[in-house]
Amino acid sequence: MRRSIDRGRGKWYLGVTLGFLLFCIGLFLTWLDADGTGIMRTLPNICVGLGAGIFGGSTGIIIRMYLLDKDPQAGKQAEIETNDERNMAIIRRAKAQAFDLMVIVGAASLIVFSLLQVDVYIILILVAAYLSRFGVLIFFINKYQKEM
Repeated sequence: MRRSIDRGRGKWYLGVTLGFLLFCIGLFLTWLDADGTGIMRTLPNICVGLGAGIFGGSTGIIIRMYLLDKDPQAGKQAEIETNDERNMAIIRRAKAQAFDLMVIVGAASLIVFSLLQVDVYIILILVAAYLSRFGVLIFFINKYQKEM
């Protein structure tokens, strides 16, 4: 178990570093051009958001790895819980429920944006995202039917 954790640790340290750099670049761009136009209006915010997300996620995983290294019994227990069939079934069922709910939320948001008379290209992007969800669903249904 220890060997598998050590192999993947480098990418998480890289994630911490890249996330922090991206966050700092976003802050610097905000300071550099506070009244930006065009892409410079949104690029700093995207850099800050992505940087903070990558930094936070990678840091959390490194902390988890460190804590599991300190307590091998907890590491074994975490591995058992991750591979437990019951927990996997619960996670799959929760994902299915979340998908069903997002179908309703996606349709409602399309209706709301249409009633607000948002630009057509925004509504078309939302429609494409909404329909791609079903395309992916059909793809995986066919894939799993062939496998099982």
